[in-house]
Amino acid sequence: MSVAAADGSISSKTLPVVGGVRAAVAARSGIVLMLSDGKAAFWNPESDAVQPFAEETFEPGAPALFYQGRLYVRDRGTGITRRPVNAQSLGAPSDALQAPADLPAVSGLASDGALYLLSPAGLTKKYLKGAPIGEYRPGAIEPAPQAAADLWTSAESKWLAFIERGGDRLFLLDKKSGQLAAQLTSDQFRGLSSMAVDDKGAFAYLLSENRILKVPLNPIGK
Repeated sequence: MSVAAADGSISSKTLPVVGGVRAAVAARSGIVLMLSDGKAAFWNPESDAVQPFAEETFEPGAPALFYQGRLYVRDRGTGITRRPVNAQSLGAPSDALQAPADLPAVSGLASDGALYLLSPAGLTKKYLKGAPIGEYRPGAIEPAPQAAADLWTSAESKWLAFIERGGDRLFLLDKKSGQLAAQLTSDQFRGLSSMAVDDKGAFAYLLSENRILKVPLNPIGK
């Protein structure tokens, strides 16, 4: 497992977790590990201790996001739920957003105060306090991605960013309008499988086969 630190450095850890780690979500005092069997655990990188959250199971492959002390997860058929997180347990879930009828599959979550959803086909939706934002009108992406994933934004960034998992494209959308700003590709982008972004939103780190690529997120001078 590779972990991106606040300074953008990458370190590798082997974790004693049963079930395999499919995603890692940075929380305030550690890392929430989403496991391939649908369970979750809390990892303290300082002590290397891993504490399973025995009381919770999630839909395997469901996207997750940590924002302002809560873990947001696409839940089984109910939409997006949020839970408080500490090192020992997850708090009781509450509804953050009911599943939108026109976005039956959610492959990515991001937040800057508003909540953004991503579909595998690259469609994005923007919500504030559970209501859709009317001026957010994303356009079509051509050709449409088949496995859009790893949606990212921050309060300081003007972008929404995501990759086509298994493909060779990195997408940047204007997060106010939802319009496509840039579609980045390279002969070095081969079978992209994961993306992380540094704390300043300046660079994306892409896992391409067995290499980590550092890509600037302001390539079009805006």
